[in-house]
Amino acid sequence: MSSKLFLDTNIIIYHLYDTIDLESYIKSYDQIYYSFISKIELLSFPDLAKEEGRKAKDLIQAFSQVMVNDEIVDEAIMIRKKYGLKVPDSIIVASTMVCSAGLFTNDGELKKKISEINIMTLDE
Repeated sequence: MSSKLFLDTNIIIYHLYDTIDLESYIKSYDQIYYSFISKIELLSFPDLAKEEGRKAKDLIQAFSQVMVNDEIVDEAIMIRKKYGLKVPDSIIVASTMVCSAGLFTNDGELKKKISEINIMTLDE
């Protein structure tokens, strides 16, 4: 069975700004995913310089992008209703669920609230 990990936007940003070494966290996973939402958030980040934008695009090309579909929409609706998350967070959690992956985020509140998926934070 393969191990799967879904990256939240904040983790990708931390890597780009050398706050973390992403490779050390993801090396034991067979499949790495990110949401189209993360791509939008990342590439529209206000402080992102042109060179950093290129680095970001190069980085995420190594991973599998998950686009929205009806299954993700249905799960996101359920997650948003149940936990009151913002729409982007609901989509990322729902995408993680549909991919049967664990979520790597630095959002400790998600870890406290969400029980449907395994969530890893930088504190671990």
